[in-house]
Amino acid sequence: MSIIKTGVFDSNKKEIIISYDYEKLMKPHVYTADSIAFMQSQLATVEAKIYETVYADIIFDKLLPIDNSVQPGSTSYLYYSVDAKGMGKFMSPQANDVPQVEIEMKQHSIAVEFAALGYSYTSRELRTAAKAGVSLDTQKGKSTFRIYQEHLQRCVMFGDDKYQVKGLFNHDNVTTITAAVDWATATFDEILAELNTILTTVTEVSKQKFTPNTVCLPYNQFKHLGRLAGTSGQVNLFEYLKDRNIITTTTGVSLDVMGVSQLDNQGAAGKGRTVVYEKNSDYASFAVALPFTINPPTDLSSVNIKVETEYECAPGVGVKQPLSIVYYDHI
Repeated sequence: MSIIKTGVFDSNKKEIIISYDYEKLMKPHVYTADSIAFMQSQLATVEAKIYETVYADIIFDKLLPIDNSVQPGSTSYLYYSVDAKGMGKFMSPQANDVPQVEIEMKQHSIAVEFAALGYSYTSRELRTAAKAGVSLDTQKGKSTFRIYQEHLQRCVMFGDDKYQVKGLFNHDNVTTITAAVDWATATFDEILAELNTILTTVTEVSKQKFTPNTVCLPYNQFKHLGRLAGTSGQVNLFEYLKDRNIITTTTGVSLDVMGVSQLDNQGAAGKGRTVVYEKNSDYASFAVALPFTINPPTDLSSVNIKVETEYECAPGVGVKQPLSIVYYDHI
């Protein structure tokens, strides 16, 4: 039986050997245990390098707490919103009409969905990497991880219409107010007044139950704050907002201020939307049951070696306390 070996690979050196049997033309390639081990070790290297890559515009994990308490394989998770009602009053020690506290508890359910992505390496890429003693090119893995991150970011920001779940930036039950001035032409003092109005709206609509600690601005307005300074040598409006806003000066709570390009057209009539909220896992969070996972390669007998990844997450955000968030639509 005639067998042709590719290149000069030697089994004694535990190199990958691709053999062809002329009596069984087109038979898939057969990889040795050592070659499979090499492939798996290379994938481990690729995975490590994938996680080292940081993309500047991936910010979903900064917007909300990530809830990893949901177990992999779950099809949904439940959370409860609780509202306690009651009022203390003065009364006689002999009285028997003690006022009762009523607890209103609502159950909410959010689906957890399975998702997968994949890429492949050719047998030639594997042989070349083995012969040269170098790692496989990580670009395919990096791109796959990037697409995974973008998917999660869309779910956090806007949810998924297919599953009728909303995100942090478009939730149905959030209070929305409209700007009184156009920031493009407004003065330093006018915009500062607007910012303080947004911040205090959270405390007002919630009857001071929630104190905002995060401000997400449309990127166009975010840049504008850095340019606009007071008339008497004051710091620019961004620094003023960070350090001298009404919430920080009265409560000591620092603000996390971010510019988010996805908010540039999210408001009414395609205008920008500013989102102000108290970032707290008890109020709103995003569930990831299974983070990005690279599975062992499949179809090792094929010319193309498939690498499949999987993850499980909610298609949107669980907003447990809608009054902790306020939308401000620009004009």
